[in-house]
Amino acid sequence: MRLTNIGDRRGGDAGSTLFLFPAGLLIVLLLGAVAVDLGNVWLQQRRLADAADSAANDAVTYGIDQQQYRIDGRVVLDAGRVGDVVAVSIAGQELPATVFVDPPVIGVAADGSPVVSVHLTSSADFIFGRLIGPRGLTIEATGRAVLDDGVP
Repeated sequence: MRLTNIGDRRGGDAGSTLFLFPAGLLIVLLLGAVAVDLGNVWLQQRRLADAADSAANDAVTYGIDQQQYRIDGRVVLDAGRVGDVVAVSIAGQELPATVFVDPPVIGVAADGSPVVSVHLTSSADFIFGRLIGPRGLTIEATGRAVLDDGVP
């Protein structure tokens, strides 16, 4: 019986990993690019949602009609003031120039409290995806805040 060294045998699959490795590396790079792009879109959407929430909260805080409150003690919102506060709040958020701000909507909650809704629309650009497809996605966020006068 003749013993052979494993290294001496030459099979038909010698060097096959040489062709599989680049293909596997390409797949890993593509998946990484998709993960980076989706993470970037998620981050931009969260920033937009935080800005909308912040603007709505600022609007119910600083948009109170002080003259009406001094006259009869009712807490109501001044629509003009709410719009101005939302514009200032959004401007201070360092958002991209592509952000479109819908006019704030003033409504009434089920308990009769004033409510402000702020809706923002923007585009989230891809980092790697723009090389092969669309430039980005349209993202939207709505912030809602209820005015609570603190009286139980």
